[in-house]
Amino acid sequence: MALFKKLMAYYVIECPSCGAYQATSSRQTLKCKYCNKSRTLASAKGHSTANIIATLPTPQAASLAVKAANEKRAKK
Repeated sequence: MALFKKLMAYYVIECPSCGAYQATSSRQTLKCKYCNKSRTLASAKGHSTANIIATLPTPQAASLAVKAANEKRAKK
């Protein structure tokens, strides 16, 4: 019997309230770890209240992208 690994997507999100970047594997909601506000990633009508910056295949890649985005944001 063959086992198939479930493919997950990891999202790099920009919080619209505080502008911080973070990674999540959630497809519905995000609670910002910096400002504690909850945001919807996708609604029934396809609208989003959080900005999805990138979709990556591994948590390591998402973590590196978040670090780079936050460093770039800090330099501004």
